[in-house]
Amino acid sequence: MIGRAGKMVFRRHGDKAAGPKAKEGFQGKTGLQKKGWLRAFGRGMVGVGTLGKTEFASSPLLRVKNTAKAARAGHRSLFGRTTGEVVEKKHLDAFGAIKNMGAAEDLIAKHGDDGVLRMWLDGKLSTDIMAPANEWASEVLRQEIPRMRQGQMRNVQNFTNSWGVEAIYELLTGAKFEQTLAPRTPGSKGKGVRFTEPLSLAFDKKGRAILTYRKNRFDVTNRLKEIVGQ
Repeated sequence: MIGRAGKMVFRRHGDKAAGPKAKEGFQGKTGLQKKGWLRAFGRGMVGVGTLGKTEFASSPLLRVKNTAKAARAGHRSLFGRTTGEVVEKKHLDAFGAIKNMGAAEDLIAKHGDDGVLRMWLDGKLSTDIMAPANEWASEVLRQEIPRMRQGQMRNVQNFTNSWGVEAIYELLTGAKFEQTLAPRTPGSKGKGVRFTEPLSLAFDKKGRAILTYRKNRFDVTNRLKEIVGQ
């Protein structure tokens, strides 16, 4: 059995702060816009679930932590049940896979965010620059899924960035992230993860694991067993 009845969600952070004072990039110093905080607060009030207490966790990135805190506040305002403060988890940070920050930033300058993201997802980045996406996503699942199986948690909200959501999606489905999404602009390959958008793993009483992203559903039970073991 992969997990007991419950839900584990991986979400992108909220709307990032903009302007000359915003510190963008892999360093994670960028915070949230006001509408980003409000969007996250609202996310905490809907679509989270009420199976006992809810755990809110985030990567160390500032914008991600602030999103998780806002969502937790929204959830508590309506349901009043959480496991405590937001838990910081380093393994939720996809940028934590970077080994050579200077080289990674040079690639971003040359190919753009989307270009380097696709190279990472396709395993085309040198492992001297960044650990493979499938290795990063596998480690996240190996650390998170057993807690569901053992009944320690029934409802977990993990906040990460778009790179993290896409890496987990592709690892579990075996499909290119862009294949299931509408084009961003004419000629583009796809549309990225929206702010605070969820990638949900629901576990039923029969031990099945169903991955849902927008209107796409996948039975990923066997794939999870391959990654984390039975």
